[in-house]
Amino acid sequence: LLNRAVCGCILDSAGGGCQDWNWLIKYDTQLYFAGGAEDAFSKYLTSVYFTVATLTTVGYGDIQPTNDTERAYSILLSLIGAIVFAFCIGSISSLAAQANKTEILVEEALRELTDFFRYRPISKEYQSRAKQHVFQLARRAPHKVHHILGILPDRIRKEVVECVTADTVGTLKIFSSMDRNTRAEIAWLLTPQLLRPKEFLYRVMDIGKAMYFVVRGELELLSPDESRVVSKAGPGEFVGEIPLFYQTFPNCCRDCSVRARGNVEALELTLADLNSHIKPHFPDVYEALRDFAKARLEFLPVAILKAIFRSKMQNRIREIENQRVNYVMQRRKMSRAAQSYYQRGQDGALKSNRSMSLTASAMLSWGGSSTSGMVPGQVGWGEGLIKIQPPNAVLRGTFASPTSVAFPPTPAGSTTYDSLQ
Repeated sequence: LLNRAVCGCILDSAGGGCQDWNWLIKYDTQLYFAGGAEDAFSKYLTSVYFTVATLTTVGYGDIQPTNDTERAYSILLSLIGAIVFAFCIGSISSLAAQANKTEILVEEALRELTDFFRYRPISKEYQSRAKQHVFQLARRAPHKVHHILGILPDRIRKEVVECVTADTVGTLKIFSSMDRNTRAEIAWLLTPQLLRPKEFLYRVMDIGKAMYFVVRGELELLSPDESRVVSKAGPGEFVGEIPLFYQTFPNCCRDCSVRARGNVEALELTLADLNSHIKPHFPDVYEALRDFAKARLEFLPVAILKAIFRSKMQNRIREIENQRVNYVMQRRKMSRAAQSYYQRGQDGALKSNRSMSLTASAMLSWGGSSTSGMVPGQVGWGEGLIKIQPPNAVLRGTFASPTSVAFPPTPAGSTTYDSLQ
């Protein structure tokens, strides 16, 4: 046995002499010398097992090379396995990076929303509604999510937009009767909106910056006090156009409150898009919408709406008015106190302390209710009341009037303005 191990061979039990020592003999001697069909398949399967274990760098250790040739072959297989494994990982990463561009932008928007909501006390309901709006925008108007269509020729872009918005804009009679060019241009401007049951689209006296076309569902138009339903708007109808055309009624405010009766899908057209795109390019559409707004305006309770607007205006400026009244009262009290303080300086009670007299003069001007006499560039009451000389000036003079303080040159040993300050 020792001689056979040193010679690197093994005696063949069938009388075939000394056989070369290799990995299969070391792994399974009986399988090596077997010669049946089943044994041949086992040899083939064992070889494949060795190759796969080496290529994948698993290396269970049950099959090992026994000579230099097998070791070199194992090294080659290991290198090939590493290269193939790196190639597979790179290919999978490339496939993952080549996902749908819209999905990538939606996921990025959702991540930003999640990061924004994480450290802010926002209810779960509004978080869900914000994310739902992102999904709705990507599903109904993908051209609003990314702007790849902007690089296409106009003729192709219009065809694509019409196909994308066929289930929204294409279902509305107000747009289906228009020519394809007009319909595609307006569809490019519309933004999908999704409302939940009983959700308000806007409220009375809100600033009107957009109008809305109903695609699915039904909107309820409420009375100014929101106590009853005045009318309804179904698919194909639109609401909120009055403030966009009559901005003096009153001050671009909404004429009623509008809420969703159930799940409602609508399309939003902003005031900026209306004036910058539809008005110059499609004046007939603009005038038709304006005429409709004028007809609806004739049947509105204008007197009631103006009363509500005045009440809302008084409420929103009430705190500002309260602060203004308090400020005026405080300054008047300061003015009266400063007048008395300054008069005492005029009478000589404070002549020994000119700095206090100076302060009284300043308070008198500060507390006054008028700023007449000031010119651009003056610093409040300072320049109009006191003319400050360089630091070598001395604070001396008489108080003939609040603006008559004189500063003669500084004699030796006198108190300077810097030291007084």
